[in-house]
Formats: sequence, C-alpha cells, structure tokens
Amino acid sequence: MHSWLYRYTPFLLILVLLSRFQFSFCHLFSQFHLWIALIGLAIPVIGGNGGLFLNSQPPGALIYINRYYQNQVTPAKVGTTDLGSDRTIEVSLKLMGYEIKTLKIELENEFDIENIVLEPIKSQFGDELNLPNQTIAKQQIPDLSESGLEETKKLLLQAVNLIPTADTHYYLGLIFGNQLQWKNAIDHLKKSISLNSSDPKTFSKLGEAYLVGLAQAQTAIPILKKALQISPQHTLANQLLGQAYLRLNQYQLAVEHLTIAVKLDKNNVISNYHLGFSYYQKEKFSVAVPFFNKVIEMDSLHRKAHFSLGNCYFRMGKMKKAKDAFSIFQQLRQEEETIKILDHYLSNESMPRKSEADNLQKWNQLINLLIKHQRWLEAITALKNVQRITDQTQDAERPNYTEVLGSIYIKTRDYFQAIKLYRELVKIKPNYSEYHHILGIAYLATEDYISAIDYFQIAILLKPNQANYYLDLAHAYQKIGNTPKADLANHKYQILINKID
Repeated sequence: MHSWLYRYTPFLLILVLLSRFQFSFCHLFSQFHLWIALIGLAIPVIGGNGGLFLNSQPPGALIYINRYYQNQVTPAKVGTTDLGSDRTIEVSLKLMGYEIKTLKIELENEFDIENIVLEPIKSQFGDELNLPNQTIAKQQIPDLSESGLEETKKLLLQAVNLIPTADTHYYLGLIFGNQLQWKNAIDHLKKSISLNSSDPKTFSKLGEAYLVGLAQAQTAIPILKKALQISPQHTLANQLLGQAYLRLNQYQLAVEHLTIAVKLDKNNVISNYHLGFSYYQKEKFSVAVPFFNKVIEMDSLHRKAHFSLGNCYFRMGKMKKAKDAFSIFQQLRQEEETIKILDHYLSNESMPRKSEADNLQKWNQLINLLIKHQRWLEAITALKNVQRITDQTQDAERPNYTEVLGSIYIKTRDYFQAIKLYRELVKIKPNYSEYHHILGIAYLATEDYISAIDYFQIAILLKPNQANYYLDLAHAYQKIGNTPKADLANHKYQILINKID
C-alpha cells in the first residue's frame, strides 16, 4: 500500500507539469469521465473560488485544461494528488499560466506517485542527462533554467520523502550533480542503487560523480565496471571508464573502452577527444589526428583539441600544420584571458573609470567574447548588468542589448524568459514583424499553439512576403490538427520560395 497514494488525505497536491514537460497521463485513467465548464477562472489568481474549486475535487483527480480560442483547442494537463498543502497548490497554480475554459475530470481508484512525479522529469532530462564535465572547455547549454531546476528538485524531494523509489533518487542525483553538489548527488545515486541494483545508468552516473566531481578515478572504476557487467554496450559507462584509465596512465585500457564509446556514439565530443588523447599518450600521433580533427569539426572552440592537434603535427614533423593549430589555440586562450580581465575590471567598482563610451566599449567586447565562446549564463549576466548601466545614460549610443538577450534565451531554449522579454519588445516596436515571429516560435516551443498562431499571423500581416513565416504558421496549425489551414499556409510558402528561386 506504500507504493500508492492515499486517497483520503484532506488536501490536494498539484505536481507541476510545465508546458515544457511533454507527457500525457491518458493511459493512466480510463474509468469515469465528468465534464465541468468553468468560464473566467484564471489559474494564476490564488484563493477565492479557484481554491474552493480545487479543494472540492475528489482525491486522485486528474485535470485536463482545454484552452479555446477562435474555435481551436489547445490542451494542457495538470496532475493532482491528495497529498500536500494549500501553499503547494498556490505555487503550482502560479507557474501554469493557463486560463481555464473547460475541465475534464477522470477518476481512478488509485495511481502510482512515480508516474505523476517522474515521467515529466524523464521527458525533460532523458535517461542520460550528462553531468557537467570539467575536462572540456566548452560550456554546455543548460536544459533548465536555475529557477526551473530548483522547482523540479523541490517536487522530487517532496516525492522521495513520501515514497522513496529508485527513480526518484536517481533524478535527484542528476540534479544535484548538475548543480555541482557532488556529495548530495552521490548520496542519492547510492540510495537509488540500494533500491534497484540492475540499472546500468545509475552505476554510470555514480561513477561519473566520483570521477568528474571528486576526481577519484580509482573509486570510480569498480562502479563503472559494474555498469558494464549489467550492460557491456553502455555508452556512458565505456566513455567514463576510458577516462578513468586515462587518468591512471593505463592507456591501452583507455583506448579499448573509448573505442567502444565512439563506435556507439560517433559524434560524442568527449569520447573522441579522450580517445585521440589516449593515442597521443601512446605516441600514435597519426592515429590521434583524425579524432582531434573530428572534435574541432564538432566544436571549433575546443581549446585542448587544437593544442593536442598542434602537438601531434609537431611530433610528426608537419610544422606548418602545427603552427596553424597552435595559433588557433593561442587565440582562444587569449580571448579567455581577455574575458577574465574585462570581467574583473567591469565588476570591480573601486577601479578608476574612464568615459562612459570607453566603459560601454568594454562591455560590448566582453559580451561578444562570451557569446562567441558560448558561455551563455555569463553572457546573460553581463547583458543584464550593461542594461542597468545604460538605462541611466539615455544618450549613450549602444546596441539593442535586450534583443541580444532575447536571442540568447531562444538559443539556450529558455523559452519562457524569451516570451517575457519579447512581449516587452513588441510593445516598444509593435510594427517590427520579426519580434512577433520570434514570439510565435517561443510559444510554439512551449506548446501554446494558439498564441503561436496569433503572433505568426501578426508577423505575416506586417511582412506578408516573408516565406518562413508561413512555414512556421503551417507547423502551428498542424500541431492543433487544423490540416486545411496548415495546407493553405504551406501552399503560400511554396509560392513565395518559388518566386525567390
């Protein structure tokens, strides 16, 4: 009975399924359907009739929200349980941001907390969310904003305190590792293994926490070997075991496991780099070169790959190629040093300041370098800082920092922040079609298809001959099942691109 939710606790806990979590509960509930029409209740408003309505629902209810606009329906989903408190309900409701038009209540005798809590998390993370790897220079684009990650962690901690499961501990281990809290990550991954000792990915992540987080290669090796006993072709376990042997100067064993990892995932930057470096350590320079070139092809900013490639060419006597590789390495290193210097200068208020124009030039240089090196979080911080400064000097000539910030939110898939920002931009420049188009893209990515259609249509109205606007509009119509309108938009797109050709 401990694996099921208790049906008669007096309060409801709504576990947040943000629109970014693509998951359907339809297969869990099939017994009873009750349709309730509710007009004009906005979820972000807490208290009043909204709270009474939710607290009046039967334990174990699942709420489907159908949003109506222009005779089209966009479904959204909120899972409810009979555990929790009013405070948790308030937080959850504020995060959803949908206007309720129709509620469909499906009742079931009981359902599993794992399905409610973990499936949306799996949808976001996948089974193989890589923890940050400190051996590579390129900063990985985060899958979740910090605020979203914290909210997810809170929900999982609530769940694991109620009913500890292997999967709940596993995903908590991933999140703590993603936040570089390695001891907490290891603790939850060990608890996950104690509840399920047959999952290779948990052993792999535990080995990664020891290897990457605590730099304990010797400790990581038997854990990673256990993962391979369960699944010999597990990509991550082979990659990490190869890295562990490389750190211990056992190069042949490193080559064996990294070769398997590359065969299983030929486009993995980490596996290719470490396999190349293992061959370099074995002085097989001509064998190492293709792997370093492959890494650079996938990540042109991989400083270590350029340096190692230069060393290979130098040892092979190919001096011009060595010089070219070292030159790129030196440029990347100099740019990273410049970032440090500029960041120190601009963040140190005690430093003597020159003219506003000079400071603005330094901010622009810093931002451009951070963007080039794909250090997105630092770029966002710098953009916000320079916005505050330039807002106080209205006459200063400057680029549109808000627009640059919005483009980073789109690139890093932080669509909710992008929506918030571009909605302000369209107020400033309501006749600029591209702002409306980008808003449409962001809403499309968050599965708010009706809003996406609205903004694509405005963009088309402002710039009717822009072909890609129609293609995106067709995609949005297809998502809500309106095939005739999707076909019309596609037809217009074909006409426009044929004219261009």
